[in-house]
Amino acid sequence: MYYFNASYTHSRQYFSVPHFTDVQTTSASISRQFSTSLGAYLNYQVQNVGDIYKVGGYSSYTPIINGVSYPSFAAFRGIATFRTLALGINGSPDPAFNWTILARVHRDFPIPEVGLFTFTPYNVLGNVTPPAQLGEPPYDITADLRFRVARHLNLEIQRSYFFHYGTINWSPTFFVQFTP
Repeated sequence: MYYFNASYTHSRQYFSVPHFTDVQTTSASISRQFSTSLGAYLNYQVQNVGDIYKVGGYSSYTPIINGVSYPSFAAFRGIATFRTLALGINGSPDPAFNWTILARVHRDFPIPEVGLFTFTPYNVLGNVTPPAQLGEPPYDITADLRFRVARHLNLEIQRSYFFHYGTINWSPTFFVQFTP
């Protein structure tokens, strides 16, 4: 049996100057449970993020980084569009153990360019947390394992690979976390 889910959310945040941020997210997915311990889903999501100034706004420009121009920013007027197609497979053969594999394809506008924006400071775990407006690498794959090591302690191990982001062909990340 297949399950179809669809959702739409819209939020608006106002600021003190004549300025607001609009976020609209539309998502549709189809999923299937193959057995009690194995499932998969396919999801497509479109997110529009608008940074709207009622006075002034964004002037058209084409940024140049190391002598290379990036023309997708010339059309940017404050509204970014992020499209993601995701395929996920998850298994839970035992209550004390589960795994997930997730592959995603991202198509963003304006196209995220490495080096165009500076990254935000590190979070409490020591990871760089870039904001959503920087965009996503075009392709990524993540594998995740979670298992119980004690009665009230779980260990999660995650490995991700990001592909073809600007001049970076692939970039691995590794994550280990203990949770209650």
